[in-house]
Amino acid sequence: MRENRGFISRKVSNGLVLLLTILSVSLLTGCMEDDFTSNSGKQITFSTDTVSFDTLFTNQTSVTAIVKIYNRNKESLRIASMRLAGGSESPFKINVNGQSNRLQQFSGVEVLGKDSIYLFVQVTPPATGENVPVLLEDSVIVMTNGVEKHLILRAVGQDVVILDQETVRGTKTLTADRPYLILGELTVGEGGRLTIDPGARLYFHYNAGMTVRGRLDAQGTEEHPIRMMGDRLDNVFDGVPYDSLSQQWRGITFITSEPQQLSYVRMTSGTTGLDMDSSATEIKVSHCIIHNFSRYGISATNSKVIIDNTQITNGGINAVRLTGGDWEMDRCIIANYNRNRSGVAMRVSNRPGGKSEEKTPLKKGRVENSIIAGNRNGELVIDKAEDSEWDMRLVRCWINGMESSDTELFSDCVWGNPQAELFVNTERYPYDFSIKEDSPAKDIIHP
Repeated sequence: MRENRGFISRKVSNGLVLLLTILSVSLLTGCMEDDFTSNSGKQITFSTDTVSFDTLFTNQTSVTAIVKIYNRNKESLRIASMRLAGGSESPFKINVNGQSNRLQQFSGVEVLGKDSIYLFVQVTPPATGENVPVLLEDSVIVMTNGVEKHLILRAVGQDVVILDQETVRGTKTLTADRPYLILGELTVGEGGRLTIDPGARLYFHYNAGMTVRGRLDAQGTEEHPIRMMGDRLDNVFDGVPYDSLSQQWRGITFITSEPQQLSYVRMTSGTTGLDMDSSATEIKVSHCIIHNFSRYGISATNSKVIIDNTQITNGGINAVRLTGGDWEMDRCIIANYNRNRSGVAMRVSNRPGGKSEEKTPLKKGRVENSIIAGNRNGELVIDKAEDSEWDMRLVRCWINGMESSDTELFSDCVWGNPQAELFVNTERYPYDFSIKEDSPAKDIIHP
C-alpha cells in the first residue's frame, strides 16, 4: 500500500507540474501578446532613408543591399504591411528576414521591443534601348500602427553590348555609343582587325581578357580616352570601388606579327595590362595609363615596342618587365607604390629567367626623359647575361636607387630615394601620379 500511495503521490505531483507549466506558458503568451502596441506614435526606423546602387548594366543583377529595420521602443511592433510600390513588375526585389514572395508584399511582420529585422534589396535593370544611363526609382512602403513610411530605392541602368567569346575574323569597330561587356575572351583572329573608337568603354568580366592575333587599333583622344576595366562598378565598401582591386580581369595578350597602336587608353585593375611575346612588328603605346595590375603593367619578351608619354604604375610584381627585344621608352612614368608587391618598378633582362639557360638578346633598349620610382630603394633591376647581345642606355632619367658610375649605361641621370615626394598621391586610392609642382623630378619628363 505504501508503494501505491507513493506512486499516486508522484502522479499527482507530475500532474501539478504539467498544469503549472501550461498556466505559465499561457500567462507568458498573454503577456507577450499584450506587449504589442498599437500606439501610432510608436514606429519603426530604417538604418538609411535611401538605398542607392551604382550604375548597373541592364539584365545584370546587383549585389544585395542590406537595410536594418529598428524597433527602438520597449513595446513590440507588428508591421501591418510592407510592400514594393512597383509591385511584382518592379526591377527591384525585396526579402524580409530571409523570406520573399512573387508579389513583393508582406504582412504581420513582428519586430520585438529593442530589436531589429533585416530587409535585403536587389535590382536587375531592364534593357531600355537608350545609349545613355536611365534612372530607376521605387520605394518600400511600410505601414505600422496606421502610419506609412517610405524607403527610397534608386539605381542607374545602362544598356550594354555583350560580347561573349567573340572572335573578330574580318573587321569590327567598337563605338562609344554604349559600353561593351566582355564575357570570356575577345579574340582578334589572324587577319582580323579590331578598331576601338575614342570614348569607347570596355568592361571585362572576371578572368575575361583580349587576345590579339591580328591587328588592334585603339586610338582615343585626350578628351575622349578609351576605357578598359573590370565589370564590377559597385564598391567594395563605402568610397572604395572594385576598380581599386587588381585581378578584376586578365588584360591584353599580343601574339601577332602585325603592327599595333594604342593611344589614350586607360587600363586598370587586371592581371597583366599588356603582355607581348615575340611580337616582331612594332607595337606603339602612347599617352596611356596602365595602372594597378596584379602581375605586370607591361610585360614584353623579345618584342618590338615603342612606349611614349605613358604611365605604368603599381604592379604586383613589376610595373614594367622587359626581356630582350627592341624597345624604346620616352617621357614615361614607371612607378611602383604597391605595398604588397614582390618586385620593383622596372626589370630589364636578356634572359627569360627560371631554370632555363635560354638567352633573349636585347637588340636595343632605350629609356629617355622618364621617371623610375617607388617606395623602396633600387626600383630598377638589370639582369644581364654577358654572353648574349645587350644594347641598353638610360638617358636623362630619375631613378630611385643607388648611384651608378656606369656611363655607358646611364647618361645625365638623377638618383633619387623613396622619401622624395614626386607625385600628388601615392599612398592610397584614388592614386594620382601627376607630378607635383614642387617635385624634384618635374623637369625630367618635360624639359
